[in-house]
Amino acid sequence: MFDFLEKKLVNLLVICLAVACVIFLLFDDYLKLSGYLVSILFIIMPGYLQANWLRFRAIFSADLVVRIQLILAVSSFLNLLGSLDFYHVNQATLWYDSVVHFLNPLLLFCLTPILPMLWQRFLFKRTSLVLTIVLNLCLAILLSFTWEFYESIIDSIFASAIMFGQGGEVLYDTLTDLSADGFGFIGASLLLYNNLYAYLLKHLNFNGKAVQSS
Repeated sequence: MFDFLEKKLVNLLVICLAVACVIFLLFDDYLKLSGYLVSILFIIMPGYLQANWLRFRAIFSADLVVRIQLILAVSSFLNLLGSLDFYHVNQATLWYDSVVHFLNPLLLFCLTPILPMLWQRFLFKRTSLVLTIVLNLCLAILLSFTWEFYESIIDSIFASAIMFGQGGEVLYDTLTDLSADGFGFIGASLLLYNNLYAYLLKHLNFNGKAVQSS
């Protein structure tokens, strides 16, 4: 029953994003249109791979795939709420940017441990919680800084994007975003340490063999 509700929620959020894309198209906002089209693609991709790629289905359980889609959908929807409210322009809602920069890393960095866990398994035939957290930290730093550089590039191409703030706020906005990203990673690490690591081990099928963990 719970899995059914999760799938329905994912579908509902994708529909909301699709409707938003139509609105962005009508208002010639091609920057947001392209961004949310890519978001929709990322959301539906795990389900498509689960249905059509045997190798993917052999590694990722159906429950894990649904939860991956749900996390991606919720993260995209949180960004959409900010995009619709224009929180970079409206001074009364500037706080929402920092909230999203905390919540989205908290969600997304609960997914990225999958990459170091798979890497460890295929390289060392075992996984380590400590190494998973350290490698996930490296991914968090890389992704956070990559996003900030992306915002800077977008601002330089599209002068109206104002993704970095106005009137000397560039440094403050960047440091605020990175700080919120960091707190989000700390929250994800606590989840990973307490119970998420065991959950991922249970729902990742490493070639049908038991995985040693340390």
